Amino acid sequence: MKPVPFAVSSIGCIGSFFVLILNSNLIRSLYSTSLKNKYEYQLFTLRFFVDLITAVLNVIYFGATAASFIFNFYLFEYPVLYYWTTFLSSIQVSKFYLAFLISFERFIAVFFPIIFHNYRRRFSNRFAIIIIIVCGIIDDLIYFQVCHVVRKIKCYTIGCSANACYLDYFVLMKLILSWTTTFISLALFFRLFCVNRKYANADFKRTNYMCLADAALSVIFDFFPYLITKFFEEIILSGDGVGPFNSTVRVFQILIDAIIASYLIMSMKPNKVQVLNPLSKTRSVT
Repeated sequence: MKPVPFAVSSIGCIGSFFVLILNSNLIRSLYSTSLKNKYEYQLFTLRFFVDLITAVLNVIYFGATAASFIFNFYLFEYPVLYYWTTFLSSIQVSKFYLAFLISFERFIAVFFPIIFHNYRRRFSNRFAIIIIIVCGIIDDLIYFQVCHVVRKIKCYTIGCSANACYLDYFVLMKLILSWTTTFISLALFFRLFCVNRKYANADFKRTNYMCLADAALSVIFDFFPYLITKFFEEIILSGDGVGPFNSTVRVFQILIDAIIASYLIMSMKPNKVQVLNPLSKTRSVT
């Protein structure tokens, strides 16, 4: 038995279980109130669904990884566990694009509220679903067809099995999405706290707070693990020394994000919601 990798895998499994509970509760809370009909929350609801699916897959992945460190076998010895891990990785890539879409939607809502109010309803959420599914499929195509990654038996993580071609693509894609989302979030932060704070309604502030929290957590939980991985690349990417370190860090990012979203949504009083008229800076209470 390898105690450190087993501990990291167990922490990831426990964290994923709490993510599963929190996101299930978030979805139930949204669908049991009038919030489910508000356009501000629809992409966030999709994000909660993606996080829920990811949590279910993560529980199985971390459980299998923990078992591999107890019984001394390599996770990728079994093709089903290898393809399970690549599928999980594709969903996580789709989540990166979904986070960008949410930030972009919040940007339009904050800086161009009349356009958002008049045209958002014309864009079905099916477009967002199609976009993130296509992005996940493209990630798989790059992994298998463009970079020609082959399964390495003595591995526990995608980073171990992936070659330099895919790792370069992944880092570039993540940096572009992360910094674009961060730039948009900084603009949202300035607008929310310096300009629109007085006139913003509850839904406006709540959804923007969730977007800002997601962006801040992405910077923290992407940047610092990336630095650690660069210094200890061989140990961390193989998974043999510290287990699925980066995957466990991502679980904690999603967990903290879910806790913040739960606090913001549960603090809402559904019988007293402020409504902002985008054509004038007046408020009403319904």
